[in-house]
Amino acid sequence: MTRLLVSLASLSLLVSPAFAAPPFAVGTAVVDPQGSPVGTIAATEGDLIAILRTDRHDISMPFSSFSRDPSGRAVVALSQAELNAKVEANRAAIAASLEVGKPVKGPDGRLLGTIAAISDQGIEVQLAPGRSVMFPRDSIVGGIDGAVASISLEELEKRLGIPPVR
Repeated sequence: MTRLLVSLASLSLLVSPAFAAPPFAVGTAVVDPQGSPVGTIAATEGDLIAILRTDRHDISMPFSSFSRDPSGRAVVALSQAELNAKVEANRAAIAASLEVGKPVKGPDGRLLGTIAAISDQGIEVQLAPGRSVMFPRDSIVGGIDGAVASISLEELEKRLGIPPVR
């Protein structure tokens, strides 16, 4: 009987973290390593993600990005100014990825072509000299690492009836 209880106790230790409550509650103040205010936890998404609200941005961050200081406060590695600067740099990179002349990749990371034009009708992507495709605006999203289309090169070639070029 003792052995069974030990086994069940061990099992509960393995299972319980997946069902644990988030480590910090909504409204918790967050500081940097020097103890300066960074923001507050404005919301949580399940038990894995916190929305950190700084003076300028709401930032989704995994709870693994937070630690506790000796007094129990939530701590992140960057200051408020550093976090705000990173968010703004990322937003600028995302916006810049959706400009004429920028590459467009498929979800698998393979190059589809380059942005030839952007209009109310959509985003025209130059696939090869003399061949372009108009994508609906919502089928290409900007990203920190460049623009990404919702379709792979293979699927696009198949839909357009283009023999694969390798």
